[in-house]
Amino acid sequence: MRVVPTIQRQSVLYLLRRRSQTFTVNKEALPLADPLLRISTAKLDISACDGSTKLQEAEDAFFPKTKFDIMHGDIKELLNEPHNVPTNPAHAYVYELQRDATFAEMFKQLHRNPRKLCFTEHQIVDFIRLHKNWLIANDHCTTFFPFAFANGKVGIVAVIFDADASMTHFAFYSYGIWNMRQWSVNFTRRLVVKAPPYK
Repeated sequence: MRVVPTIQRQSVLYLLRRRSQTFTVNKEALPLADPLLRISTAKLDISACDGSTKLQEAEDAFFPKTKFDIMHGDIKELLNEPHNVPTNPAHAYVYELQRDATFAEMFKQLHRNPRKLCFTEHQIVDFIRLHKNWLIANDHCTTFFPFAFANGKVGIVAVIFDADASMTHFAFYSYGIWNMRQWSVNFTRRLVVKAPPYK
C-alpha cells in the first residue's frame, strides 16, 4: 500500500505565514513619487525686462505690504537686497505639487542647480501680468517663483490668490529655499520655473 506523506496543521500554517511575508510589500521601502507634475504643456512666454520693476512697486499685481507682513516674513531681506538685471525674453513651465514636500525636494526633482531656474523680480511681475490665469486655480492657490538674492542665495516668492479679497490682486510673501516647511497638498500649490535653455 502506497503511503502519502501528510503535513501537519501547524506546518501548513507556518508555510502560509512565510509565503505571505515573502510577498508583502514594504511601503516604507518604496521610493517616493516625484513631488511635482508639470501642468503647462507648452512654454509660457516672459517678455524682455529692463529690470526696473520691483515686487514691492507692482501695485497693479499685489496688495501693499503691511508692517505685520514685513515683521513676520522674509520680506525684509527681499527689501534690503532686491536683485534685478535686464533680461532677454524667456520662457516658463508651471508645475503642481502632487504630495507634501519641502522646497529642497521640489527643486531636487527639476535641476541640481536651483539658480538655473530663477527669475528676476521684474520677470515674476511680468509673468503675473501675462499669465494670471495660472495663479487662480481656486481660493488660496499658492504659486511659488524662485529668484536669486543679490548675495547669491535662492529665494522663493509665494504668490497667494484669495477670491474673496480681489479678482485682480495677489498677496505675496518670500522665503529662503532653505526653509524646511513641508508644503501640504490640501491646498493647491504650484511652482513656476524658468524653462531651458538655461544660461
